[in-house]
Amino acid sequence: MEYHQAIQNRTQQTVAVINAHVPTMQVGLVTAADLTTQSNALNGLALTRDSRLADYDGAVNAEAAGFNLLRKLSLALPQSATGELDEEVPAEAKLLNLLDAVYSINPNTTEAATQRAQKTKAALLEIDPYLTGLVPPRNAITSGGRGLPELTAALDAQPDLEQNVETEGA
Repeated sequence: MEYHQAIQNRTQQTVAVINAHVPTMQVGLVTAADLTTQSNALNGLALTRDSRLADYDGAVNAEAAGFNLLRKLSLALPQSATGELDEEVPAEAKLLNLLDAVYSINPNTTEAATQRAQKTKAALLEIDPYLTGLVPPRNAITSGGRGLPELTAALDAQPDLEQNVETEGA
């Protein structure tokens, strides 16, 4: 039983005693009928609270999903690039060096995952055109069918997801 329900039960008991023994009793301007009305209003307040908690939980879950996607892509795409590029080819060795800044960041928080994803994006903006511009062309870097477009979309979405958590929390 929720706390507001216990209050409502106690109110019903109190109103029954008042009506049985002192039906004209009032405290300040509050009568037994007013007490019942106020008690019943708790249902609407509890529904509002539950709705807002559900909205907040939804925002937290969406932000967590965004973080997990950023984290996953910022871990997988650099590994795919490392596997695709050959350090024996001077141009590709130079591109591999771009990934050093990526590997220096552990994406264990949203902020770190965002930083790593931004550095991954910057590296892929150079690696993908190089690969697709070769003759014969090679594929842009992907992992699990996701690449730079999905990483960019996740990066663009993350600030709004974080703001939604703050908004719903308030």
